[in-house]
Amino acid sequence: FRLISFWILAILCVFVQTLVRNKYIGYFIVVLFYVWNTFFASTVLKHNLFVLNSSAGVAYSDMNGFGHTVFPFIIFKTYWAAFGLILAALSSLLWARGTEATLSWRLSQASKSAKQRSFLLITVAAIIFIGCGSFIYYNTNVLNKHMSGYDQGELQADFEKKYKKFEHSAQPKITDVVVKVDIFPMERNLHASGTYVLQNKTGKAIDSLHILIPDEIKVNLLTFSKGAQMQMNDTTFGYRIYKLAQPLAAGDTVTLAFNVDKISRGFPHDFTGLSSPVYNGTFMNNTSFMPSIGYNNGYELSDNTERKKHGLGYRATENPITDTAEYNTNGFFKDADFVTFDATVSTSADQTAIAPGYLQKEWTENGRRYFHYKMDSKIMNFYSFLSARYELKKEVFNGINLEIYYHKGHEYNLQRMLNGMKKALSYYTTHFSPYQHKQVRILEFPRYGTFAQSFPNTIPFSEGIGFIANIDDSSKEDIDYTFYVTAHEVAHQWFAHQVMGANVEGSNMLSETLAQYGAITVMEKQYGEERLKKFLRIEMDKYLTARSAESEKEKTLSLVDGGQQYILYQKGGIIMTSLRKYIGEDSINKGLRNFINKYGFKAPPYPTTLDFLACMRAVTPDSMQYMITDGFEKIIIYDNKITDATATKNGDQYITNVTVDIKKLSAAGDGKETPISCNDYIDIAVYKDKNTVLSTTRYKLKDGITKLSIPTSTKPYKVVLDPHVLLIDKKNDDNEKRLEITGTTAKK
Repeated sequence: FRLISFWILAILCVFVQTLVRNKYIGYFIVVLFYVWNTFFASTVLKHNLFVLNSSAGVAYSDMNGFGHTVFPFIIFKTYWAAFGLILAALSSLLWARGTEATLSWRLSQASKSAKQRSFLLITVAAIIFIGCGSFIYYNTNVLNKHMSGYDQGELQADFEKKYKKFEHSAQPKITDVVVKVDIFPMERNLHASGTYVLQNKTGKAIDSLHILIPDEIKVNLLTFSKGAQMQMNDTTFGYRIYKLAQPLAAGDTVTLAFNVDKISRGFPHDFTGLSSPVYNGTFMNNTSFMPSIGYNNGYELSDNTERKKHGLGYRATENPITDTAEYNTNGFFKDADFVTFDATVSTSADQTAIAPGYLQKEWTENGRRYFHYKMDSKIMNFYSFLSARYELKKEVFNGINLEIYYHKGHEYNLQRMLNGMKKALSYYTTHFSPYQHKQVRILEFPRYGTFAQSFPNTIPFSEGIGFIANIDDSSKEDIDYTFYVTAHEVAHQWFAHQVMGANVEGSNMLSETLAQYGAITVMEKQYGEERLKKFLRIEMDKYLTARSAESEKEKTLSLVDGGQQYILYQKGGIIMTSLRKYIGEDSINKGLRNFINKYGFKAPPYPTTLDFLACMRAVTPDSMQYMITDGFEKIIIYDNKITDATATKNGDQYITNVTVDIKKLSAAGDGKETPISCNDYIDIAVYKDKNTVLSTTRYKLKDGITKLSIPTSTKPYKVVLDPHVLLIDKKNDDNEKRLEITGTTAKK
């Protein structure tokens, strides 16, 4: 099929040359077509019907094969092949076959001399072309919604304009969830029914309930245990308002019962990945098909450039940290705190269905397999549902069941994952707090997304970043990212599933940055400092590159929002590792332990980064308090370098004379950097050879030039400024110089 595009393009060139004998005009038309196909059809018309050799997309997964993408792919290719046949037949008819070459003469000759089969070929190809095009349009625009990027933005803008006024309307919160989910892998459909217990925690009476239905969900039933009349049903946005017969008093509860379907119809304009069930490897979460309570600002346009195009004002990415009213809602879901959870999941007879919780019962009924899961403690209102033809590997570690559900043949890295779970659980339970569950499960899903995600005691993990990774254990350079990702996701059982941040600036830092800290620490324990340094250099490069391309203002780590992931992950990991190395691992872990003890499983009010920093400052010596300020409350960049280094022998000792140039910069959100005074602790190491450290000395260095002399009993090989890669330095490769024992200037 890939050759079709080249074939059609070649036929197009022939056709143009047939119509236009001037080769330069022919070339111009071909270039014009290329511009049409690459820019106009793709960015203006924005439909694959007009983009040469396009399709709805095809993706291969070892778990799911080509899945449901094969049929639409063939339809699209047949559509374009028919188009090529029409051009080929017309080219043959209009080809110049003598000295007379005018187009009008060739048209007359074509009508006279064309054989019946030529017209038949054109007719059949045209029927196929029109038929496939109509079928594609019916699937992409009738059975499914196809919107251009602008239209999608306009829809989001309309949602905000109509319903933003309800954002702070008093609404009850979900406290108990009982759900039954039926997954139909081969039909790619899902049915769900269940109940929410809603409790009024606002302190005042609530007279109406606002229900938001996810896109593409059919509601069969939605009722309340107390009398309620539907006042509004906006099917465009899935927004419903119900008027209660009697206002819900403070502390009172009402039960919501729902029955919904997610039906896959035909094929969409673009491949949708994990948004619906797949043949083998379904992975969906509750937000994609279950109702939620109240207005959700996650549906709003977040890009301020796009907002301006659609007549919206500037939008702050997060609520300000001073907005104490938002401390009563968490940064993940406004409609719930911690909830009880009970789920029954069914699937086809050859698959295993899994949700968070502990398996209570398994049975087969009417040719389908059923699994009943229940959680023994309250959890965050975020849970996954998976179904696949799984193999199972399991062990028991310190009384905790470790399970990996994987695709047969993907055994390569199972031991790495088990090892990652063991090391992470051991470290986190020792240094943070007890693990709240009796099991940890990793579940493979197709590589339509390359990420892992932590739900209560359950971690869906993409085949693309772990299960089929090729990691060379013999290489000192390879980063075992399967181990690292496992440790990161296990850390989320503490940071997000024990402690959740308030719905204000910095909430995501309390989840992602702290999970990053846990993963980096466990990785260093497993693989040593050399691997850690390589990892930190990679992370630093990512951070510096991303901040240079920032379209919004760069925020400080304590006020970062979820969109600035290079701050949450890359900068956050470096800053937390730096604190661990400078202040001490025991001290930092004590601060984290105090933070969890104070705020774990408690809500509301939820903690903020102000609370976290208070715990960190309490374990930090006065001389190091500047590191908390610089790391979390400012944007600090260094531009340090070694300008000169020599080594001389003095009796039985060697003296390394090194000149360093220290420059500390404070960056504004717009990227402007201003030099500031420095009086910071910075490490300098002298090495015996490329990798062996002779000595590491921590100096308090001022900005500008400083000359130092470092004695060693062994011949030095090189000197390195900030050898552990703990400072965010604009240019790390000028922090090192080779040494010669002649007293001459060292060579780099």
